[in-house]
Amino acid sequence: MKVAIVGTGITGLSIAYQLEKKGISSVLFDTAKKVGGVLNSSQFDGFLCEKGAHTLEIKTPEVQHFINEMNLTADTFEIPSKSNRYIVHKGQLQALPLSFCSFLKTPLFSIKAKLKLLTEPFVSAYKGSDDESLGHFVTRRLGKEFLDYAIDPFVAGVYAGDPFKLSVKQAFPKLHELEAQYGSLIKGGFLAKRKNGPRFKKRIISFRRGMHMLPEAIEKKLNSPIHLKTTLEAIEQKGDAWELTWNGQKEIFSHLIITVPAHKVKSLPWPQEISNKLSVFDQIEYAPIATVNLGFRQQDISGKLDGFGFLVPRKEKMNILGTLYPSTMLPNRAGKGHVLLTTFIGGSRFPEAPIMPQKAMINLVLSDLKKLFTIKGTPIFSSVKTYQKAIPQYNLGYDKILKGMQTIEDNIPGLHFAGNYRTGIAVGQCIHSAIKFASQFKA
Repeated sequence: MKVAIVGTGITGLSIAYQLEKKGISSVLFDTAKKVGGVLNSSQFDGFLCEKGAHTLEIKTPEVQHFINEMNLTADTFEIPSKSNRYIVHKGQLQALPLSFCSFLKTPLFSIKAKLKLLTEPFVSAYKGSDDESLGHFVTRRLGKEFLDYAIDPFVAGVYAGDPFKLSVKQAFPKLHELEAQYGSLIKGGFLAKRKNGPRFKKRIISFRRGMHMLPEAIEKKLNSPIHLKTTLEAIEQKGDAWELTWNGQKEIFSHLIITVPAHKVKSLPWPQEISNKLSVFDQIEYAPIATVNLGFRQQDISGKLDGFGFLVPRKEKMNILGTLYPSTMLPNRAGKGHVLLTTFIGGSRFPEAPIMPQKAMINLVLSDLKKLFTIKGTPIFSSVKTYQKAIPQYNLGYDKILKGMQTIEDNIPGLHFAGNYRTGIAVGQCIHSAIKFASQFKA
């Protein structure tokens, strides 16, 4: 058995590695110059910037084992779980409560909102037959304040989406499952913990030279050929097998695994009869995002710069979605005496932001940061990376899209689709789903 994998992002690489462990050879293809997809780290003027995810959250022992096999222990940094995370509230940074006592004291929520949470176990489960939005779910169970100053900014940081468009069942399945199984989030969280016993201790990590060290490490582990800077010329179905053509070469594969982003699937050189069946991928909405990195001398910026960073609720009417503090979280992100801030702008709130001129975008970001920090002069470093199609939105009706993909696979033997548009958008989710996906193959 030989497998073709199109795409060398974290999903494609992880699948290839897992298949190789089972004795199944694969060949990988990508138009990019290097592996990793958006896990791409760059060094500029002493600042280490990420073009994609800054961290990896490890939620399962399977993902932890996978990371251990990459031999990156000496280059791994763990972010303390109790690091401050801030929310903008009435123009000020307020720490997100990390304990029950701090929750009682936080100014993020009124006494009325806090008391509302106590009634959550008595709220009836959703009776509708239609898909329920995250916004409706949270308002119904927890109240509007909790939506405005907890869930909405969290959604901005994860999906850059609209909580009233996102499907709670697809985007946040654990919340949906807790209500469906236990009738309450609070009761369900408590009972599930008792039922399942001690939980795996989650970790948030990154690497000394940035997140790109992970795909680099997987690449080094692989014996499989990787064809970079390669555009496929033809994909042909040969019975239950697949013939791929590139650079004048042809090869037959028993399985074809597509791991490119959903919005690129139809652009591959499919036969017309297969291309006609792929319209489901056009239905996936993406959020546009711009990442703005700004470097400062430490003496030129002051404020609440400890911890992970901050998120901005829609209600605060700012331009930005949130800001990470890479040089606070992790070593090697800025030189001594310097601070690096990474700010995100765009998403469903401000979709036109990523197409603005870079100078205008930087000025817009700075104007928001100056509302929260004391900043002297101008940044000594800046870089901008824009993605017109950054994050797939698991919106209402997404279950029909997923069923559509499954139908294509059921009707076309040997064709598979995998990626962050199918089983979760986080890096750890991509690795976990790749491990599970590869387990169905037998040498």
